[in-house]
Amino acid sequence: MSRTKTLANLFNAQSIAVIGASNNPCKASHQIIKTMLREEYKGRIFPVNPQRKDVLGLPCFSSLRDIETSIDLLIISVPAESVFEALKPASSRKDIQGAVILSAGFSETGLADRINLEKSIASFAKKTGLHIVGPNCIGLINTDNKLCTSFSPGLKLRPGSLGFLSQSGAFGGSFLMLAGDQPEPLGFSKFAHVGNASDVSMVDILDYYGQDEQTTTIAMYLEGVINGRDLLDKAKQITSKKHVFSLKVGKTERGSRAALSHTATLAGSDRIYDAAFKQGGIVRAESIEELLDAAKASSKMPRPRGNRLCVITEAGGPGIIALDELGKKNIMHLASLQESTKKRIKELLPSMAVICRPEGYIDMTAAAMEHEHAEVLRCVLEDDGVDSSILISVPPTYLPAESVASAVADVVREYDKPVAVCLMNGEAMKAARCQLEQANIPTFDTPDRAAKAVENLTRASMSLNRMS
Repeated sequence: MSRTKTLANLFNAQSIAVIGASNNPCKASHQIIKTMLREEYKGRIFPVNPQRKDVLGLPCFSSLRDIETSIDLLIISVPAESVFEALKPASSRKDIQGAVILSAGFSETGLADRINLEKSIASFAKKTGLHIVGPNCIGLINTDNKLCTSFSPGLKLRPGSLGFLSQSGAFGGSFLMLAGDQPEPLGFSKFAHVGNASDVSMVDILDYYGQDEQTTTIAMYLEGVINGRDLLDKAKQITSKKHVFSLKVGKTERGSRAALSHTATLAGSDRIYDAAFKQGGIVRAESIEELLDAAKASSKMPRPRGNRLCVITEAGGPGIIALDELGKKNIMHLASLQESTKKRIKELLPSMAVICRPEGYIDMTAAAMEHEHAEVLRCVLEDDGVDSSILISVPPTYLPAESVASAVADVVREYDKPVAVCLMNGEAMKAARCQLEQANIPTFDTPDRAAKAVENLTRASMSLNRMS
């Protein structure tokens, strides 16, 4: 059976055994079972602990041997020195597809005996064909069947089209929390944290996401990979069909040493990763916010046909901030509007409005009401010379932000072009932003973030066109 097929079986497990299950809420195993019960996991859960008769109302088994029902996936949450013994019974069963090892205390410690312990687990996986995620990880999430081996706080399994993979459990959990903290929470299809990657690697997960029909956008947190060529080859295949964004850390010598201490992964030369990402079509983000914004843009907006962008603003300062961000890499070209488009916009706006000075930039001024916001955007989107647009507004007290959102949403629905909206951040804009995002129009906290999101979406789409 191929690794991709086996990973599909793990994500879609219909039954799991939790080894080390506990009624202690301070234990990871307790929180995992609690989460799956709350989220109504579609499969069966079998707690395993010889010291317990039940866990969270579920019958508890003394060992794997006592479970006669078929088991697809093991979740192991016991001390590191007990992990191998917990795995052993799986070799005598034909039903178990793999295991998620939550336990830490292996190669990441740098201790020889713990490194050897992890090697023995990897050898066991190779010998038995059991696919192991971890150790030192929070494992897998599938929002479709509500499988969740994570114990990240505040986790809600909201379905979506984003697949996220990470070499850091804390970062991965934080990313999901930030995704859920958007005006309209951003859902995801799959999540994976590979930890020390003794068996299942980042490249394996990336390969699986590339073939997963529920995943259309991929985002990853990367510290380093052992075989960069494998990553490059898989990326080339996937970015011909899907957008892939990555936050690669360990850019400095200090960061690289920390990455090695974290998951025993050598970060490698940052310039080599830059070149590999470019060649493989992976768009690199420089911060967690940028990664989240890129994933959000890709999940909610249609793919742009090119890099010709028009910036529409109701306030001069924020508009200039967006232009400054766009000018850093010169990936986006400010669109040259047709003369007929300029004439229509001039008729809509007051005489003090700034129209195409520079080209592709429109400052409507604070006199613009909801009608002007909507109709100027309509003019821009109808222009064949425009591939995408950013709309920036800080509606004053006499202009309800919700009215602007409603008018803008009606226009965006009519066109198959990406539009990013920045209503700035704050309580006064919250309802309007939620209204837009419920209409599948992404909003961003600041003009520079909106600009960067559209730029990264465009870069990913250009890579997709180049790879296909």
